Parts: sequence; C-alpha cells; structure tokens
Amino acid sequence: MIAKRGENSLKLLMGLVLTLMLSSIALAEEVTQQIGPYNVSFDIKTNMEYQVQTSNPVEMPTFTAYPMRVITDNNTFSDIVIYENKNPTDSTPAIEKTITGLTLMLSGFNVTKSEDKIIDGKEGFVLFSEPLPENQAAPSQFVQASYWTDGKKCECGPVSVGNTKVLIGSSYPNDVTNGILNSLKVIKSQ
Repeated sequence: MIAKRGENSLKLLMGLVLTLMLSSIALAEEVTQQIGPYNVSFDIKTNMEYQVQTSNPVEMPTFTAYPMRVITDNNTFSDIVIYENKNPTDSTPAIEKTITGLTLMLSGFNVTKSEDKIIDGKEGFVLFSEPLPENQAAPSQFVQASYWTDGKKCECGPVSVGNTKVLIGSSYPNDVTNGILNSLKVIKSQ
C-alpha cells in the first residue's frame, strides 16, 4: 500500500514534464501562479533564467493533483504539487516523512539528511538525498519537502488529519531550494 501510494505520487511528479501546457520565462522575483483553485507564490532567489510550467489537474479516485514545475534545464527543476484529497487523510508528519523516504528509495535515491521545517507557516519536513549508484541519470542531489495546508491533530489518537498536502521536489542547489521553501505560500481561492 505504502509503496503503491509513493509510486503513484512519484509517477505523477516525474510525468509532469510530459503534460505541461502553460509556461512563462522569468528571472529572480516573486512568482505568483494560479494552479487549479490555488494561488501559489514563492521567491526562487536566483538570477538563473527559468520557466514556470503548469498542466491540467490530474484526477484520481481519491484525490486531485495540481502540478507545477519551475525548470532551468533538464536536470535543474523544482516541482510543486498540491494534492487535494476527497476525504480526510492521515497527515501525521512522522508518517508522511517515512512514506516520502521510502518513495525516494524506490526511485533510486538515498536519504542523507532529514529535518523538520516550517513551510508556509505549517509543520513540515525536508529530506535531502543523493542518487544511488545505479541511478546514473538522476540529478546529483534531490530534496523532497512536504506539508499539509490544513492538517489538524485528531481526537482519535496521536495522529493528524487533513485534506490538502503540498509536495515539493527540487534538484536546485540548496540556497535556491531554501528560497522556494522559505517563501512558499499556497492559498485556496474563494
């Protein structure tokens, strides 16, 4: 179940490039982009030229995903995917961190460092990874971060539940990735 869930998330993230429909070229400045019903803004804090690309929402039986990619070249990118679950879902950070780590491992990455991080004012985490030797086509480093926009502690035990998860993946250098994570804001339109 965990491997299948992680595999589906990774397929969505990696398949993003194939379904891109809208793009714009930009330089270092705050980016604001509408993705489905969400307004996403961040400051990439780099002078590299990049494109912001979005694609149509991906409808699955249990969630809808709203993907966006910030890309500089074929190996330097950051994906921001908003998952809107149709039912309340376990949003416990420790469980999410484990699932994300397993997903990275199944994708050919070794998690080298993990840290808790406040993203968009919410409790989240960041996993730093390097490709395994057999994953030669992968970027030399990959960062995966996640948080829930609406995760709340549940009265049912030591868990949290929520409906909207934001997953961020990045092959940018750490300073650029941190610029995105430290300035990211996701707001659902009324």
